[in-house]
Amino acid sequence: MKAPSLLIITALLLSACATTNKQSLADKEILRDARIKASQHFYPNITARDVFFAAEKVLNHIDKTDMEMEIRSNRLVASRYFTAFAILAATHGKQFYTIDTKEQNGGVLVTVNSDVLANGGMFPSMVTQSYMDKIETNGNHSTIFRTGDFRLFHKRLSYFLVGDQEWSSCKNFKKNVEGFEEQAFGMCELIGIEDLTPAQHVSQSNKLYSR
Repeated sequence: MKAPSLLIITALLLSACATTNKQSLADKEILRDARIKASQHFYPNITARDVFFAAEKVLNHIDKTDMEMEIRSNRLVASRYFTAFAILAATHGKQFYTIDTKEQNGGVLVTVNSDVLANGGMFPSMVTQSYMDKIETNGNHSTIFRTGDFRLFHKRLSYFLVGDQEWSSCKNFKKNVEGFEEQAFGMCELIGIEDLTPAQHVSQSNKLYSR
């Protein structure tokens, strides 16, 4: 697992807070609605079971080493640890994911969300929570998962469910988006995230299990 310095990850997190002045409730509502729209996608002729196994592949491409997940009724919950070190300080954190499914009209409505908990300091405690059962979408600029993250997640989910499009890497995704909100920060920039194609993922997994 990659471990960039605490200063780097702190700068990334603070950049979310420094992009604009204090938000009004109206601004937050507009941004929240845009994120909710981006977080949802309807997949025709697909079952919830199909979605769960495709989402497992998407999540393992984010961090194949530390990702843990389980199915709870119509929801897949997942989480992964990350740690960053700096001089006389460290951060222990955990990123959480929920993939909710609702079967309707011959397909599945899929809603994705993510959140982060982290403890920092000279002797920070570990985040002991296993999963988040429910993550609410909000309109705060400081939120880790943004509109771009939702779009990238669904692009990759569609790749495994439909299989008729090219894989969307973080590098290629960044070339085609503009603006702070459209960047895939939670999918691409957090500690421990890997930007592997499906072929690279299989190759590295084979090397891991052949040791």
